[in-house]
Amino acid sequence: MFSFTSAGAKVDRLINKMPGPYVFKISGQNCHQIGTMLPAENSQPKFAQLYIYDTANEVQNRMNCVIDTKSKKKIDETIVEGLINMFDEVNPLARTFRMARDRIDKGKDIDFHIKLIANRSIQYSAPTSSEIAALIVGDFDRSKRAEM
Repeated sequence: MFSFTSAGAKVDRLINKMPGPYVFKISGQNCHQIGTMLPAENSQPKFAQLYIYDTANEVQNRMNCVIDTKSKKKIDETIVEGLINMFDEVNPLARTFRMARDRIDKGKDIDFHIKLIANRSIQYSAPTSSEIAALIVGDFDRSKRAEM
């Protein structure tokens, strides 16, 4: 609902064919896919498009991304609206995409590019066993907290 990108990776889907807890296993490098600034015709906006396209209906557009029509659970619109306002205030990427929205609103024929440049001096090594973690729901005991 608030992501700028979708995750891209080679996901091993065979690992969950056996009994046991769900495992998300990827092979190779994880990447982020951003896509186009505006949705294709007759498509709902998603990811970064939600910060730019049809922001008059932004709360509903964001909720439409995650609504499960079979579920009876409702999403609180005031929480979604509050999160939008918070991201607009504190997140520099959200502000950048809002500037793109403002440029698009001024005229459809404006050509511009957004470049997200990161500090490329950081290198990541392959994970070691101490860097791998798992969360097992229901396996947390407050009495053992001091041992952790």
